[in-house]
Amino acid sequence: MKTVSSLQPQENQSCRAHRKFKQIQMPFFAPIMETNSYPAQERIMSGSGRCLCGAAKFKFERKPLWSGFCHCESCRRNCAAPVAAFFGVANEHYRWLGTPPATYKSFADVTRHFCAKCGTPMAYEAERFPGEIHFYATTLDDPADFKPKFHVHYKEPVEWLHITDDLPKYQTTSLNGNAE
Repeated sequence: MKTVSSLQPQENQSCRAHRKFKQIQMPFFAPIMETNSYPAQERIMSGSGRCLCGAAKFKFERKPLWSGFCHCESCRRNCAAPVAAFFGVANEHYRWLGTPPATYKSFADVTRHFCAKCGTPMAYEAERFPGEIHFYATTLDDPADFKPKFHVHYKEPVEWLHITDDLPKYQTTSLNGNAE
Protein backbone atom coordinates (compact mmCIF):
# COMPACT_ATOMS: atom_id res chain seq x y z
CA MET A 1 0.00 0.00 0.00
CA LYS A 2 1.43 3.38 -1.00
CA THR A 3 1.44 5.98 1.74
CA VAL A 4 1.67 9.75 1.66
CA SER A 5 4.30 9.77 4.37
CA SER A 6 5.76 7.43 6.91
CA LEU A 7 7.10 8.37 10.33
CA GLN A 8 9.86 6.43 12.05
CA PRO A 9 8.98 4.31 15.08
CA GLN A 10 9.93 5.58 18.48
CA GLU A 11 10.23 3.45 21.58
CA ASN A 12 6.92 3.94 23.33
CA GLN A 13 6.45 2.56 26.83
CA SER A 14 2.87 3.78 27.16
CA CYS A 15 1.04 0.57 26.37
CA ARG A 16 2.60 -2.68 27.46
CA ALA A 17 -0.65 -4.48 26.68
CA HIS A 18 -0.27 -4.09 22.92
CA ARG A 19 3.26 -5.51 22.96
CA LYS A 20 2.31 -8.38 25.30
CA PHE A 21 0.00 -10.07 22.85
CA LYS A 22 2.16 -10.18 19.74
CA GLN A 23 2.63 -13.92 20.32
CA ILE A 24 -1.09 -14.58 19.82
CA GLN A 25 -1.65 -16.39 16.55
CA MET A 26 -5.35 -15.64 16.15
CA PRO A 27 -7.33 -12.41 16.48
CA PHE A 28 -8.12 -11.86 20.12
CA PHE A 29 -11.66 -11.02 19.15
CA ALA A 30 -12.25 -14.50 17.67
CA PRO A 31 -14.47 -15.78 20.52
CA ILE A 32 -16.66 -12.70 20.20
CA MET A 33 -16.85 -12.78 16.41
CA GLU A 34 -18.98 -15.91 16.52
CA THR A 35 -21.80 -14.35 18.50
CA ASN A 36 -23.81 -11.34 17.55
CA SER A 37 -26.73 -10.11 19.61
CA TYR A 38 -27.90 -7.60 17.00
CA PRO A 39 -30.54 -8.53 14.40
CA ALA A 40 -29.22 -8.81 10.85
CA GLN A 41 -30.90 -5.58 9.76
CA GLU A 42 -28.93 -3.67 12.46
CA ARG A 43 -25.50 -4.95 11.41
CA ILE A 44 -23.27 -3.01 9.05
CA MET A 45 -22.98 -5.07 5.86
CA SER A 46 -20.94 -2.53 3.90
CA GLY A 47 -20.04 1.06 4.38
CA SER A 48 -17.66 3.92 3.91
CA GLY A 49 -15.83 6.50 5.93
CA ARG A 50 -13.63 9.56 5.68
CA CYS A 51 -11.36 11.90 7.57
CA LEU A 52 -12.35 15.39 8.74
CA CYS A 53 -11.22 17.16 5.55
CA GLY A 54 -12.49 14.40 3.22
CA ALA A 55 -9.13 13.70 1.56
CA ALA A 56 -8.67 10.17 2.96
CA LYS A 57 -11.62 7.83 2.44
CA PHE A 58 -12.32 4.11 2.64
CA LYS A 59 -15.01 1.68 1.60
CA PHE A 60 -15.65 -1.86 2.84
CA GLU A 61 -17.82 -4.47 1.16
CA ARG A 62 -18.61 -7.06 3.83
CA LYS A 63 -19.86 -7.22 7.39
CA PRO A 64 -17.11 -6.28 9.88
CA LEU A 65 -15.43 -9.16 11.70
CA TRP A 66 -16.09 -7.54 15.11
CA SER A 67 -16.73 -4.16 16.74
CA GLY A 68 -15.83 -2.83 20.14
CA PHE A 69 -14.18 -0.29 22.42
CA CYS A 70 -10.49 -0.20 23.38
CA HIS A 71 -9.41 1.50 26.61
CA CYS A 72 -5.62 1.05 26.28
CA GLU A 73 -3.43 4.09 26.74
CA SER A 74 -1.93 3.81 23.27
CA CYS A 75 -5.31 3.97 21.50
CA ARG A 76 -6.55 6.74 23.78
CA ARG A 77 -3.48 8.87 23.07
CA ASN A 78 -3.65 8.21 19.35
CA CYS A 79 -7.27 9.41 19.26
CA ALA A 80 -7.00 12.05 22.01
CA ALA A 81 -10.13 10.47 23.48
CA PRO A 82 -11.09 8.57 26.66
CA VAL A 83 -11.83 5.41 24.64
CA ALA A 84 -11.37 4.30 21.01
CA ALA A 85 -14.20 2.67 19.05
CA PHE A 86 -13.04 0.20 16.39
CA PHE A 87 -14.36 -2.36 13.95
CA GLY A 88 -12.31 -4.96 12.11
CA VAL A 89 -12.49 -5.63 8.36
CA ALA A 90 -10.71 -8.36 6.41
CA ASN A 91 -7.99 -6.89 4.19
CA GLU A 92 -9.60 -8.22 1.02
CA HIS A 93 -12.88 -6.44 1.78
CA TYR A 94 -11.81 -2.80 1.97
CA ARG A 95 -10.05 -0.22 -0.18
CA TRP A 96 -8.74 3.29 0.31
CA LEU A 97 -10.30 6.02 -1.83
CA GLY A 98 -9.05 9.54 -2.40
CA THR A 99 -5.66 10.33 -0.89
CA PRO A 100 -4.11 7.26 0.75
CA PRO A 101 -3.48 7.85 4.45
CA ALA A 102 -0.05 8.47 5.92
CA THR A 103 1.30 5.94 8.40
CA TYR A 104 3.04 5.97 11.75
CA LYS A 105 4.69 2.94 13.37
CA SER A 106 3.72 3.40 17.02
CA PHE A 107 5.40 0.07 17.86
CA ALA A 108 7.58 -2.24 15.78
CA ASP A 109 4.53 -4.39 14.93
CA VAL A 110 1.84 -1.66 14.87
CA THR A 111 0.99 0.72 12.03
CA ARG A 112 -1.49 3.55 12.52
CA HIS A 113 -3.06 5.25 9.50
CA PHE A 114 -4.04 8.93 9.53
CA CYS A 115 -4.89 11.68 7.07
CA ALA A 116 -1.71 13.56 6.13
CA LYS A 117 -3.71 16.73 5.50
CA CYS A 118 -5.94 17.07 8.60
CA GLY A 119 -4.43 14.46 10.95
CA THR A 120 -7.59 12.40 11.54
CA PRO A 121 -6.78 8.89 12.85
CA MET A 122 -8.26 6.44 10.34
CA ALA A 123 -7.14 2.88 11.10
CA TYR A 124 -4.86 0.52 13.00
CA GLU A 125 -2.97 -2.58 11.83
CA ALA A 126 -0.85 -4.97 13.87
CA GLU A 127 1.16 -8.05 12.92
CA ARG A 128 -0.66 -10.03 15.62
CA PHE A 129 -3.94 -9.50 13.69
CA PRO A 130 -2.92 -10.78 10.24
CA GLY A 131 -5.33 -10.26 7.41
CA GLU A 132 -7.40 -7.47 8.98
CA ILE A 133 -7.45 -3.72 9.50
CA HIS A 134 -9.19 -1.92 12.37
CA PHE A 135 -11.05 1.25 11.40
CA TYR A 136 -12.12 3.90 13.88
CA ALA A 137 -15.92 3.87 14.12
CA THR A 138 -16.21 7.66 14.23
CA THR A 139 -14.74 7.87 10.72
CA LEU A 140 -17.82 6.09 9.33
CA ASP A 141 -20.00 8.23 7.10
CA ASP A 142 -22.85 7.10 9.33
CA PRO A 143 -21.38 6.33 12.80
CA ALA A 144 -24.88 5.38 14.00
CA ASP A 145 -24.33 2.07 12.13
CA PHE A 146 -21.62 1.12 14.65
CA LYS A 147 -22.88 -1.49 17.14
CA PRO A 148 -20.13 -2.31 19.68
CA LYS A 149 -20.13 -5.76 21.24
CA PHE A 150 -17.44 -5.54 23.95
CA HIS A 151 -14.73 -3.52 25.72
CA VAL A 152 -11.04 -4.57 25.72
CA HIS A 153 -8.18 -3.35 27.93
CA TYR A 154 -10.82 -2.34 30.43
CA LYS A 155 -8.22 -2.33 33.21
CA GLU A 156 -6.72 0.84 31.65
CA PRO A 157 -9.64 3.31 31.64
CA VAL A 158 -9.40 6.97 32.50
CA GLU A 159 -10.72 7.36 36.04
CA TRP A 160 -13.30 10.03 35.24
CA LEU A 161 -15.09 8.02 32.54
CA HIS A 162 -17.86 5.82 33.95
CA ILE A 163 -19.10 3.08 31.61
CA THR A 164 -22.61 1.85 32.37
CA ASP A 165 -23.43 -0.35 29.37
CA ASP A 166 -23.99 -4.10 29.69
CA LEU A 167 -21.35 -5.12 27.15
CA PRO A 168 -18.67 -7.65 28.17
CA LYS A 169 -15.64 -5.88 29.66
CA TYR A 170 -12.33 -7.70 29.18
CA GLN A 171 -9.45 -6.65 31.42
CA THR A 172 -7.01 -7.24 28.58
CA THR A 173 -8.38 -9.14 25.58
CA SER A 174 -11.07 -11.73 25.09
CA LEU A 175 -8.53 -14.56 24.86
CA ASN A 176 -7.02 -14.15 28.30
CA GLY A 177 -9.13 -11.64 30.15
CA ASN A 178 -12.31 -12.65 31.86
CA ALA A 179 -15.29 -10.45 31.12
CA GLU A 180 -16.82 -8.70 34.12
